[in-house]
Amino acid sequence: GFDVSRNIRLVPPFQEKEVDKYFLHFEKIADSMKWPEDKLTMLLQSVLIGKARDIYSSLSVDEISNYQVVKKAILKAYELVPEAYRQKFRNSRKRDEQTHVEFAREKEQLFNRWCDSKEIDEDFGKLRQLLLIEEFKRCVHINIKTHLDERKVETLSEAATMADDYALTHKGSFAKNSSQDKNSTTGTSKFGQPRNPTFSGPSNNKPKLESGSVLEKYSPFISEGFVSLTSDITNLTPVKILRDTGACHSLILDGVVPLSEETSSGSSVLLQGVELGFVNVPLNCVYLKSDLVTGSVTIGVRPELPIEGVSLILGNDLAGEKVRVDPLVSSIPDKT
Repeated sequence: GFDVSRNIRLVPPFQEKEVDKYFLHFEKIADSMKWPEDKLTMLLQSVLIGKARDIYSSLSVDEISNYQVVKKAILKAYELVPEAYRQKFRNSRKRDEQTHVEFAREKEQLFNRWCDSKEIDEDFGKLRQLLLIEEFKRCVHINIKTHLDERKVETLSEAATMADDYALTHKGSFAKNSSQDKNSTTGTSKFGQPRNPTFSGPSNNKPKLESGSVLEKYSPFISEGFVSLTSDITNLTPVKILRDTGACHSLILDGVVPLSEETSSGSSVLLQGVELGFVNVPLNCVYLKSDLVTGSVTIGVRPELPIEGVSLILGNDLAGEKVRVDPLVSSIPDKT
């Protein structure tokens, strides 16, 4: 007795840019109108466009009769898998036009979508394992994290066992990566920054801003600033900035702000150092607030910077000809 033609007019237009929000909207309407579960895909398919329509057409007759199967296939096509939900939840920041209540509601919705995608179902045990696995992946080698992301693990013990298996079978590549990381901390590093010869030296002799050292000469070029993912002043992270006039490109230390695919510019830059070698540096978009530069900027990301304590190297690409130095004040005017 269900009249599809009468109810199909109530189906909202499909939104390819906000697929996850669309399904929430569609399901709320379905609940309020008490649409039968077996009729949902029939109503949904009438508004599908683009990639979603192609996915629907590729499913079998049995699959398209199951709304959850169709929904899962479409979300996967738009890369809205559990990892995407997790990143959205972790990287969301309050926007200037939002109230704190609105932001809290959005944050809660993102968390619920992440939990739903992992089928937590308000199970404390599953939620506990979800957070433990996330924290575990955050602390291990990037190759292991990628390996675990590609596989479905439901407990911390499974993740740990799988990580050990991967580390054992890829022991050679880990040693190679470790050697490369060690070389990148030496004075002839691959940061791509033409620098002062005082930076030269073994990796265990990293320059520090210590009193009495030759690096005190850099203190006029050290300043305090702030970075964030948005211009929201309530989410600014303090950083120590070195204005490097010998650097063509600005660099930020990885981990200062939670960078993700959403902040990535989708491009990279080849930087060359004094050893004339090249290193490919990914570019990300962040908000910078400093004495010399304030606004949205595109900046290179490196796992380590050549001066300990410095989180951001401000190069000529952003600062141009601006240089901050401490002025010398004389009590006697000097015409020269």
